[in-house]
Amino acid sequence: SQLESKGEKYAITIAAILLLVVVIFHFRSKIEKDNITRDSLLNEIESLKAKNVLLTGEFIYPGYYGINEGDTILDVIDRAGGLKKSAFSPGTVFKRKQIAEQQKKSYLLTADELEKSLIDAVSTGVPIDGEAYASLLSFVDKLRGIEPEGRQVLELDLLKLKRDPKLNLSLQDGDELHIPSRPSSINVVGEVLNSASHIHKEGLSVSDYIELSGGMTRGADKSKIFIILPNGQAIPANEKLFGKGVRSIGSYSRLIPGSTIVVSRDPDPFDALKLISVITPILSDLALSAASIAAIDD
Repeated sequence: SQLESKGEKYAITIAAILLLVVVIFHFRSKIEKDNITRDSLLNEIESLKAKNVLLTGEFIYPGYYGINEGDTILDVIDRAGGLKKSAFSPGTVFKRKQIAEQQKKSYLLTADELEKSLIDAVSTGVPIDGEAYASLLSFVDKLRGIEPEGRQVLELDLLKLKRDPKLNLSLQDGDELHIPSRPSSINVVGEVLNSASHIHKEGLSVSDYIELSGGMTRGADKSKIFIILPNGQAIPANEKLFGKGVRSIGSYSRLIPGSTIVVSRDPDPFDALKLISVITPILSDLALSAASIAAIDD
């Protein structure tokens, strides 16, 4: 009886193997017959996956929403029941995976360029202060470790989106859209004695908020102060450019709640390497990330 039992198990095993061979042969023949490559099969499977976007903040019904090809921002806002009265659309935070990947590549490339510049400077005998050298090496390491959030500046005035289809972006899988409630603070970061958030008060200027943060440090560059608006747009804060460039949203003395004032560091120690043109955009992106977090947490 044991021999019969073993024989039955053996027969079942052989049958299973034969069935598997038949299935493999069937699909292989189908692939060859239809001239379908492995890559095209993977693409077909990928296209069948559900595509979703995440809506958070001041929507009537926030959450994950499935999207179809060609769906736009207005489409998903309608599905979410629209916006609450408390929604502050100028502070919209829009994130996209593709942009985060591009930013990551840019950061890594910048880190490589900075490292190469340091090596070239040392090898050619350019004098570099030890503290400045160590700071730059630390900056390079941090640059390689940063995971960008992929924020894109977005216009979310519903009337403008309806009037101008170009502003009404088509959505992609993994997009995130956050609309905060109206903020009540102004953030000050960078080369100030005390980086902090201050309650927004009508009539206070950029200089006033910097003074409320203890004033600038010795390492601050007074000519490189800029404002990150709630929608992520960065604008120079010197009186000529700031007063002229943002007249439509408020004068120099009327900052929008939710804005972030960034005081840059004086680049003099690094002038010999001519790195400021490389570093400044990165610092701006980092400040923008901080502003995004502040907008979500406010």
